[in-house]
Amino acid sequence: MALSGIGDALMFTPALKKLKELMPDSEIDALVMYRGAEDIYKRLPYFSKVYRFD
Repeated sequence: MALSGIGDALMFTPALKKLKELMPDSEIDALVMYRGAEDIYKRLPYFSKVYRFD
């Protein structure tokens, strides 16, 4: 999936929450292009790591 912008981050959050509920021991990392998405994802408890690239 190509999720990189702030809108994508916000729209994807409910699906991500459900995924972690179904697989609580899973580790999910995010790779984003924009600082706004990085800031949002780093505040969420669902990601193990968040990476940003230019």
